[in-house]
Amino acid sequence: MADFDRHAEDYNALMEESVGWTGLRHESFVAAKARLLRRLLRQHVADPAKASVLDVGCGIGLIDRHLAPDVGELCGIDLSADCVETAARGCPEATFLPYDGRRIPYDEGRFDFAFAICVVHHVPPQAWKDFAAEMARVLKPGGVAAIIEHNPYNPVARHMVKHCPFDHDAVLLNLSQCGGLLKGAGLKLVKRAYTTFIPVPSPVVEAIESGLAWLPLGGQYLVAGKKT
Repeated sequence: MADFDRHAEDYNALMEESVGWTGLRHESFVAAKARLLRRLLRQHVADPAKASVLDVGCGIGLIDRHLAPDVGELCGIDLSADCVETAARGCPEATFLPYDGRRIPYDEGRFDFAFAICVVHHVPPQAWKDFAAEMARVLKPGGVAAIIEHNPYNPVARHMVKHCPFDHDAVLLNLSQCGGLLKGAGLKLVKRAYTTFIPVPSPVVEAIESGLAWLPLGGQYLVAGKKT
């Protein structure tokens, strides 16, 4: 947590440095993940414009700036108080709270949709089950939890994690492990897909990526489960 507190203000610059060797901007990766979440919302939430959404491990709120205009309510939580303050300044439409990394500070059945992006690999493996259970707890019946993580089978993803200043404690988990966490939390899997093959905002590229979702070579993957 100390690393995130210390670098909350220069997070963007550090991430640009981490991914710069790919020739892409960090914002390209952020926007690609936001598009995935919007698509998932449209597919599994009756009215995304009225949906209550929770970002677990929101960091400085970069994804939330993309999603806030499209949902009814957006909340974010993070262990780092400095990140929470930075997120609130950058995305005033959302509500951001600090949390202790164990219990999500919201009541059971509060949200239609909850997501965690590149967060689980920072959670100690012995706490993975509890993390997933907390995401499930705050969902309404029919609500969806989504996790996006780095794909440990992709050499580019592994290189980025190795050289990212925030990932010194990272323990990567694969898609099957992540799906098992959601199923273990009582959720029915509704989406398993490899993604981030080419994080470029293009309908053609998105169509190609959709066709490659089965291929375990994408830089990241998405797993989602519904509370039945």
